[in-house]
Amino acid sequence: LDLTHPLCFGFSTKRQALFKNSTITMNVNGSVTHYPVKYTAKPLMAGYASANNIASIAGKAAVAAHSVGKGRVVAFADVAAFRGFWLGSERFMANALLFGRLIE
Repeated sequence: LDLTHPLCFGFSTKRQALFKNSTITMNVNGSVTHYPVKYTAKPLMAGYASANNIASIAGKAAVAAHSVGKGRVVAFADVAAFRGFWLGSERFMANALLFGRLIE
């Protein structure tokens, strides 16, 4: 986590568990977009994922923040409020709603 980014407000460590239930990823590129949440080089903490899926997720963005005109777009690689398994990402969702104006 980029602890200096408004979307990471309230986190005290640079690592946070997230629930991933798809193979959707976001490449990290460009200078206009911020990537405050990225997967580590070894993203699997629990469960099963094939070696190919682990490799395709490693180092990719989990959350991206874009400035578009006068507004902001926050993109999540997965559903941030997926059923009851959103305990790792609920703060990102709340911060996107509450602090979206602070994203430059």
